[in-house]
Amino acid sequence: MVNQGRGESVQEASAYFLAGLAKWNAGDNVGAIEDYGQAIAIDPEYASAYFNRGLARSVESDFEGAVADFDFAISLNPEDAAAYQSRGTAKAYQGDLDSAVGDYDLAIFLSPLDATAYCDRANVRHRQGDYGAAIRDLDMAIALDARYAQAYDLRGLSKAQEGNHNDAIHDYNRAVSLSPHHALAYHNRANSKANQGDLNGAFVDFSIAIDLDPDLAAAYVDRGAIKGRLGDYDGAIADCDLAITLNPDIAMAYNNRGNAKECKGDHGGAVADLDFAISLCPSLAIAYYNRGNSKESLGDYRGAITDYDFMLALAPDFADAYNNRSIAKRKLRDYSAAIADSDRAILISPRNSAYFMSRGLAKIEIGDLEGALSDYDRAILLNPQDLLARAYREEAALLRGDNTQPLGLRSRIAGWFRRG
Repeated sequence: MVNQGRGESVQEASAYFLAGLAKWNAGDNVGAIEDYGQAIAIDPEYASAYFNRGLARSVESDFEGAVADFDFAISLNPEDAAAYQSRGTAKAYQGDLDSAVGDYDLAIFLSPLDATAYCDRANVRHRQGDYGAAIRDLDMAIALDARYAQAYDLRGLSKAQEGNHNDAIHDYNRAVSLSPHHALAYHNRANSKANQGDLNGAFVDFSIAIDLDPDLAAAYVDRGAIKGRLGDYDGAIADCDLAITLNPDIAMAYNNRGNAKECKGDHGGAVADLDFAISLCPSLAIAYYNRGNSKESLGDYRGAITDYDFMLALAPDFADAYNNRSIAKRKLRDYSAAIADSDRAILISPRNSAYFMSRGLAKIEIGDLEGALSDYDRAILLNPQDLLARAYREEAALLRGDNTQPLGLRSRIAGWFRRG
């Protein structure tokens, strides 16, 4: 009688398990979780029920419950590679990246020919910033499955993070050839094209990504940035509006919209958007920089300097922030501090003519005519078409009493601006 009861219990647990599996396949994750729970209540050593319930809980974003279920599945079957891999994925969603890598290591040890485990571990290593290790894992995944589109896409993303956009684009090309409806691959390829200066190519790829996935908010944000760089500020604002409608918590959408408003001359509207971007993401360095620019446009030089200070605390090698802070300090007649900021900008980016011109303007104010002339000469050498640098050099030469300089260039430029 005992054996018969045990057999009936096993059959009943199996029935609940199969019912849960049917609900899982039909997309009813909650119902599946309930049925797997019934199976486990009848048979507490039903490893597959724990495993499947863990998968369903993961889909429902109950990662804590999923990890607990995978723990039970592993305790009952320590050789189950899929359980380690799935637990690693749940831990990754929880942000426990180091532990996730440990689980993927075990999964790969138990099943070394499973391409998906290498890809999953690569995804976590990419999030950890270990792009070289991610690429090595993805090389292995692709060696095991040469048609693994997601692996090409992720390898492209890791290569792009290393600055290797040419190779990244080759990987994205392979990803979209294998999976033509893979919106993220087009989105990622667009970002690499933008980094290479191919703005039109980037625009096309962002548009394809949006056509394939109209709810991909990040693609609207990034296409808006491209439109802004192409001078289509209204289009940029429209794309950011769409992104915010889809996801009102994307800080970059407000940042990019604010930048477009600044370019249209709506300095107050720009500050409002950038305020909100910073409230959503206080570590978003570029938002402080852009807000500083807008405050400078409004004549709030002290506020601009404070924003540049924040930006540089987050990104200490951003040369434009030193240059713009230099300009704001010059407006406040703090010329020595302005020159120091220009020095730092030039140290970081010694081939930017604007930085030399900015420093030359500050040197003029403290009477250092020779230093100003030297800076203007350097600006002209770097950018021979810079008429403004030539005009300021002419002015400095006149102040020095150098009558050999061609006269009237600055007044002619002023006349051009007045006629415009």
